[in-house]
Amino acid sequence: CTPAGLVGTRWVTSGPVLEALQNLRTAHAEASQDSDRRRILNFIAYLYLSEDRDNADAELYGLQTDAAGALNLADSSTATVPAKFRANGKEEYAYEDNLTNVKSPDQFRMLDEHICYECHRALEARGLADFNLARETSKLRCIYPTVVTDPDENTSMPIPLEYSALTLARLRRLHTILSHRFSTSNT
Repeated sequence: CTPAGLVGTRWVTSGPVLEALQNLRTAHAEASQDSDRRRILNFIAYLYLSEDRDNADAELYGLQTDAAGALNLADSSTATVPAKFRANGKEEYAYEDNLTNVKSPDQFRMLDEHICYECHRALEARGLADFNLARETSKLRCIYPTVVTDPDENTSMPIPLEYSALTLARLRRLHTILSHRFSTSNT
């Protein structure tokens, strides 16, 4: 499921969504605030696929609240890695680098694989495309996700970029869906 719609529906059969899946690296994801990014990465590293639900505070490791109650990076965890930059051009924090490359790289890899696997299944179930074929052929055209504005006239408009992000709530929902799916199956 994406903000543009369910993968495999007419809104999400090719284009940026599938291109992003080909290069999916949740460990390199960005957020509008550094504290939000850290919270998301903490969730993946400490709680994703974890049986230990008693450690809900793990999501807040390396964070502190200010007088207004807003989350910020803890002062003790703002050191950066020299010459290592994030997708937004900022220097990478040592905390996040350690989290994604040393502490829990398998959680991030498994999340990437689970997302790709479920998207692949959704596409195949609808008979729309083979995900591996979509990676290696020029037969599929890149069509940006759109919303139908007038079905009678068959007109549509592109989905705005701000609606194409994965929020923490959506990540939590995806985690619940995948946890349930994989705990009830033999895979």
